[in-house]
Amino acid sequence: MVTISHLVKDYVDKHPFIAEGLSRNIVSHPGLAEEIAPWIRRELKKDIKLPAIVMSLRRYSETIHQKLTHKKIGSQITLRSDVLLLVLDKNKSISGRGLISVTRGMHYSSAIIEKKYLKDYVRKGKVISDLTCISILFSKEYGATAGVLFGVTRNLAWNNINVVEVFSAGNELSIIIKKSDSIFLDLD
Repeated sequence: MVTISHLVKDYVDKHPFIAEGLSRNIVSHPGLAEEIAPWIRRELKKDIKLPAIVMSLRRYSETIHQKLTHKKIGSQITLRSDVLLLVLDKNKSISGRGLISVTRGMHYSSAIIEKKYLKDYVRKGKVISDLTCISILFSKEYGATAGVLFGVTRNLAWNNINVVEVFSAGNELSIIIKKSDSIFLDLD
């Protein structure tokens, strides 16, 4: 049987920023209850009082907080400044010195290169400069732990840091951001 608690959980789980706001106590339970009450009433096909929704939100907020402050898996973080992103059409290949990573998509390829090798690649594609590469080397649990990537990108989003590119290899995750945004990084 579907209950208010089930619907509250379903709604919050589908809206990660609301879940984050609830876990940080910056979302008003009564305000959110008022917002989702029409949907809950339609789903249950009966009139539901706001205090019942508020109580379900409060209870689930405690669970969310525990979920979002999940155990940290071991990691080592390295920042690499002065990298460039080279965007190529899919039919162009790339090789040479200074390559940090090459990713091939369906329509484009991208390469992260060291700035000092710009002259080797300048005519091959579109160059985006003044970037920083955040490389995170995780422990072996990385692949078996749900939400790790969300945790990293969530922190960047909350600090208004735009992600330019993401790539990974094994237990290493690399995120490219603008160099000017790197001063806002909270690496804890």
